[in-house]
Amino acid sequence: MSQTIVGTVFHNGIKDCSVEVTGGYAPSKTSNTAVFETVFGGKALHQTSKAKGTPKASIGYIHDYASNTLYAVQSMTADTTPAGTAAAPWTGTIVILAMGSVGKNNMHKF
Repeated sequence: MSQTIVGTVFHNGIKDCSVEVTGGYAPSKTSNTAVFETVFGGKALHQTSKAKGTPKASIGYIHDYASNTLYAVQSMTADTTPAGTAAAPWTGTIVILAMGSVGKNNMHKF
């Protein structure tokens, strides 16, 4: 499954961006901002030791605080200097291995 999400990031000014999401899980539309901030905005991935059941191939996870949703990430790339005009959007890729949530007692679980 592949999905491209398109939006705007507010990192060093306003910039259009797109991220190709693969790996079997796609973020909900409400989580797009959290994905963009991680891929392009320099927001660090959360460490896998905080969550239960994180896939072994995961390098960390995105925590979307707005929806309390977790996304286990296998890899991601960001190109903030795309070829072409200055107006060209930033592009990136992300592989999401699993989705999880935050439950009772702040338990992070996939």
